[in-house]
Amino acid sequence: MSHPVYSVLRLFTSSPVFGYLAEISRTVRNKPEAEVREWVWIEAHRATTLQPLAGGTLAFEEGWLHLDGHRGELRWTHGRSNALQLLDSDDLPASGRRLLEIHLT
Repeated sequence: MSHPVYSVLRLFTSSPVFGYLAEISRTVRNKPEAEVREWVWIEAHRATTLQPLAGGTLAFEEGWLHLDGHRGELRWTHGRSNALQLLDSDDLPASGRRLLEIHLT
């Protein structure tokens, strides 16, 4: 199995539910010259790509993302809200990287 080609552009840690929100850039499997950007929510045992709504740059089926410099908030449609704090993109732990790679394959 080949590993997906991706880069973490921005990484946020969250509370009260511990997890990470990563903005990634990756190549498309059947078009290696094409790149897409995605937001992926990563928690203990799973990773989920947020599905963008038409016309909304930070509006997703799952919720709304508000960013203000080094801080932000992810408000889920089911009512939960996660405060976000910007991290260095290299700070995603190995377990999170494994989940992300499995998710992207």
